[in-house]
Amino acid sequence: MKLKFQLARKAGAWWIYRRKWFVRLFWLNCILWFWPVYLGHGIYKEVIAPQEVSYAQITKLETSAPVPMPDTIKDTVAYYHSKFGVKVPLEKIYELIECESHGDPNRNGDYQERLLSRGLMQFQPLTFFEQAKLYGIKNADINDWRDQVLIGMMMIRDGKINQWTCWKIIN
Repeated sequence: MKLKFQLARKAGAWWIYRRKWFVRLFWLNCILWFWPVYLGHGIYKEVIAPQEVSYAQITKLETSAPVPMPDTIKDTVAYYHSKFGVKVPLEKIYELIECESHGDPNRNGDYQERLLSRGLMQFQPLTFFEQAKLYGIKNADINDWRDQVLIGMMMIRDGKINQWTCWKIIN
């Protein structure tokens, strides 16, 4: 019994005398490991997995000559219509765009709630960014009509055309 008490007392005394050194080592470790982050230097590099590479990056690497993108709205819609093999006729898509925004890429729609539909295809921000994430389109801009046409054509290809209210009016 006396031996156990003496060992416990010695262990406690050992910790008391060396505690300040452990605290100093802890803070020294923190400084050595985290000072680059504190100063704004990144110590980790982002690794892109193959499934995170977008389709546009893959086609850009595979093609030898750059393919010019169409400049007009109708040409862009026709380009993505043929590229994605959309089953809906091209004229119906033009009617959908005309009904939604009257062909104005800068149009902001009227909506009962605080969510404003925007752009050529009148996407609501939540829907637009959700679909961009689903299709793996990084840095999608809701105010860019080319991004809206790209995501809109992908949605139409996948049978999500019923999400537009004008589609119900057209048909």
